[in-house]
Amino acid sequence: MNLTHTILSKHPARYHSFPDVVKTMSGRLIAVFRDADGHVAGERRLMITHSDDSGEMWSVPTVLDPVCGHMPRISLLPDGSIAILDDGAPPNHPQGKLPHVRTRLFRSVDDGETFSGSVLSPGTNRDVPECPTFAPDRILPLSDTEWITLGQVRLGSVQFKHSFANFVYRTADSGKNWRVEEIAACDLNRKITEPSMTRLPEGRILAVYRDNQAGAPSKWNTADGDGTNWTELCHAPFCGQRPTVGVLSDRRLLVTYRKTDRPFGTGAWIGTIEQLAAGDNTGEFMLMPLNDGIGLGDMGYSGWVELEPGVVYAVYHHADEPGHSYIHGVRIELD
Repeated sequence: MNLTHTILSKHPARYHSFPDVVKTMSGRLIAVFRDADGHVAGERRLMITHSDDSGEMWSVPTVLDPVCGHMPRISLLPDGSIAILDDGAPPNHPQGKLPHVRTRLFRSVDDGETFSGSVLSPGTNRDVPECPTFAPDRILPLSDTEWITLGQVRLGSVQFKHSFANFVYRTADSGKNWRVEEIAACDLNRKITEPSMTRLPEGRILAVYRDNQAGAPSKWNTADGDGTNWTELCHAPFCGQRPTVGVLSDRRLLVTYRKTDRPFGTGAWIGTIEQLAAGDNTGEFMLMPLNDGIGLGDMGYSGWVELEPGVVYAVYHHADEPGHSYIHGVRIELD
């Protein structure tokens, strides 16, 4: 395993976090992330940058949304266009007060040179919002115009602890309108959050989730090809928060995440679906260890793309000193 690190964005007075990355049809890499005044942000912006040399050099980041931004996910669609879903910020109010939600969808049809944005309607007077409102996943296309994604919704309190449901959100008109019909994962006694899904080579959908209980392993389950019927949750062989799962060209799975068991840091796991099901942790490796004195909140949320067979580029946020967070990139030459 050979790792080559770069820095996409660094500012001594700003807190950069929650990145994701996509490879466009031309081979350009586009990364999105949040620029804020701290991990728990009082004010925030959504930023974008690109690389035309496989991540060696990155453009000066520019502002995509000047007043809002949280945990964006970026996707390449079948027609070559690029879509960014961003929840704006986590709701700081009871779930019923949906006007505070500001999910946005950005689209580009010119290789990321320009984006158009629209604010999605969460609905009114409903407990379950009509569009993905917190930690939305990447978009998984079912056809050119029909897409699904996963998003979490806070249900309320169970024994004084919030519980969450991870819903399947569907659109039949390229993201203009959304509906909710299925629950992908929910455990009223645990915080199952930050979903990430991918299509397996045989057609099923695999999803991986954060289990927010201290020291708990991530969870995963599968669904049929259109995401309507989901299996029970299983334990993953790693303890990872905000996982990003995908399938490599050799049909192995790769998951990147904030690693919350020792050694702490930004971690990854590679293996087959059979190894995932068997709880085999031999495929876990580190992208960046956590320095002494750095809190777990200051590292590890990530995204990745395969550049070519056996070569992956991942982005993640990491603090070199307490209270500061920067967007890092790493080129991974896999074994």
